[in-house]
This record gives sequence, structure tokens and C-alpha cells, in this order.
Amino acid sequence: MSQLSQALPLLVQHKYDAFKGKLSPSNSTFFADEITTLTESAIHVAQQLNKLELDARQNTQLLIQNASALTRQHNFMEQLIDTAPIIIITQSVQGVILSINKEALHGLKNTAEHIIGRPFETFIPKDEVEHLSKLSQLQGMNTQAEINYSGQLNMDYGKPLFISWIHSLLFANDPEQETIILSLGIDITEQHIADEQLVWIATHDQLTGLSNRRHFQQELDSMLAIANRFNNQLALFYLDLDQFKVINDTHGHQAGDDLLHRITSLLKKEIRETDLLSRVGGDEFTLILPAATEEGVHNLANKPLQSLKEINYTIAGQVHSISFSIGIAIYPQHGKDQKQLLAHADLAMYHAKQTGRARYHIFSPDFEYQAVLTEQLRWKKLLKMLSN
Repeated sequence: MSQLSQALPLLVQHKYDAFKGKLSPSNSTFFADEITTLTESAIHVAQQLNKLELDARQNTQLLIQNASALTRQHNFMEQLIDTAPIIIITQSVQGVILSINKEALHGLKNTAEHIIGRPFETFIPKDEVEHLSKLSQLQGMNTQAEINYSGQLNMDYGKPLFISWIHSLLFANDPEQETIILSLGIDITEQHIADEQLVWIATHDQLTGLSNRRHFQQELDSMLAIANRFNNQLALFYLDLDQFKVINDTHGHQAGDDLLHRITSLLKKEIRETDLLSRVGGDEFTLILPAATEEGVHNLANKPLQSLKEINYTIAGQVHSISFSIGIAIYPQHGKDQKQLLAHADLAMYHAKQTGRARYHIFSPDFEYQAVLTEQLRWKKLLKMLSN
């Protein structure tokens, strides 16, 4: 018993081997049966405590290793999110921005303090109604769990960016955690600009920057549909430069191109934003006047005639008078579709050119254009024969 009482402090000190040495059964001489049983029990307890301590140390070491691995994994994921070349934003279901990755902040040239806590929709243009509507449905969980949209992202300064978005609902496993919206965005600004340039090239004249024939025809159909819907008139002007071929042939195409630039600048000053001016040929232009009135047609027809008189076009000491012959056809009186209007505006333009140039003529259904043209061609042929 004395040995046991002396050995117990060793047990408290976790010195299990020394404890067992103190209680060796061979050291007991009295009360062999009871002492032996007590000693063996104490030794067994010491062994169990020793095993438990070893297990505890192993478990503690394992927990430390797992915690270290989790920390490394967390740091890796955090670094991956921050350096990913995309915009990663989390929002509450109310649309308030909760987080944004560092790479996105760098690309947006902004700070987390300026973005986090603000409603996501404040960075979306108000005219992107579809985008805002889809976000509202996602926030109300009234739609599919993921939506896609490509549109503008407006910062408080600088040019807007064009972003391709994927907005997804993330439902938490823990009922105490709230559902959030994960917004992933890819900057497609350069691609958008390139696409716009391709569209511009396909729809505009490279020399003057005006709409080309293809775009003019598309827009004329659209404007005719609007005029028909609202029961409005529409005027189509066909403008042909007088004696332009003489300038090109005499002084070269560069001189002709310079003249076209000057004429285009003058014409742009005379038209409204709702009018469409196009270059449809080498020296041919069209002008669409929507919601046309009789007074508006006459006023607009006189403007280019007067503006061209201001051009004092002199090359190599030779003065060239610059003028337009203009034919006008009005919807619906002179045609119900593009083909009729173009044909009648062309007839009216040719009549203006044959009757002296530098003037305009409005198509008249009662005028015998074909008979006049036939007669003019007959006289032209007769005069040519007499000159020979």
C-alpha cells in the first residue's frame, strides 16, 4: 500500500513506466492475493491511460494535420478565386454585393469598399430591361437557378465594359445560412468592339462614313413599316452629283474623293438625326425623310442645292460648279414599297437632270416620264447622226 501511495503521483505526472516499476508484483511480500490484484489493476489502469494518452496525441496530431491541410486548401481556393481572370461576385438574394475577387477589382480599376454593400443593379444600365428583369426573377427565386446575359457594366467613371454574365443561385446545406447569388462575368469588351466594327464596315460606306446601299435598303423597309403603322408620309430623295464623272476623269479619283468628303460634311449639317443619308453609288446619294410634310420636303430639297453653291471647287486653276439633280418620291402616294419608290425617285431625278440640273423634281403620277425620255433619246440620237 505504501508503494501504491508512492506510485500514484507518477500516474498524475503521466510517468506510466515508472509507475509500473514501483508496483511490480515481485516487490509485494504481504497480503499477496489482495496486493497482487490491486497492483495488477493499477498497472492495467496505467497501461490504459498510457494508451489513451498516445491515442490522444495521435488524434491531436491528426487534427493539426487536417487543420493545416484545410487551411492550405482554403488559402489555395482563396488565391484561385482572387487571381481567376474573371469577375466573381456574390450577392444576397436582395441583390446586395457581398464580395468581389481581387482580379475583378484590378480589371474594374476599383476598390472593394466602393463596390461591396451596394446593390448590383446600380452598375447595370437602366435600359437593359431584360437583364434587370431576369435578375429580379432570380432574386425572387421565380425562375430557373441560373441565367445568362451579355451586357454593359457601368462604373462611376471610365467607359462602360461589356460583360458576359452567368448568375446562379447557391443554396446552403445549413438551414441557418442564407441562399446567395453567384455572378461570374467574362470581360468581352474587345470582342464587342470588334463585332461593332464589323457591323459598321458591313453597313457603311468606307469613304464617306455614310450608310451604304445595303443598310439603306434595310432601313427603308423598316421606316416604311413604321410609316404604314402610324399612317405617316415618308419622302425618299435620290440625289445625283452633276458632272462628277468629268472631275474624276480630268483630275483623278483622289480629287473626286476629296469632293465627296466635302459634300458629305455639308449634307450632314442640313439633316435631322431622324433622317437617313446614304451613299448608294459613286456619285449617288439617298435621303430618307420620315414623317414628311409637303413644306418639309420642299425645305429639305432646297438645302443641299444651296449648300453646294458654297463650294468653290477649283483644281489646277479650273473652276467646277458643283450641284445636285434631285428626284423625290413620297410614300404612299408614289409607291407602297421600296421598289416602287426607288423607281419613281430615280425617274424624277433623271427628269431634273435632263431639264437643267441643279434642281429637284417631285414625282408626279400624271407626268409621262417614259414618253419624255424616249423623245429625248430620239433627239439625242438624231443630233449625234447630224454631227457626224
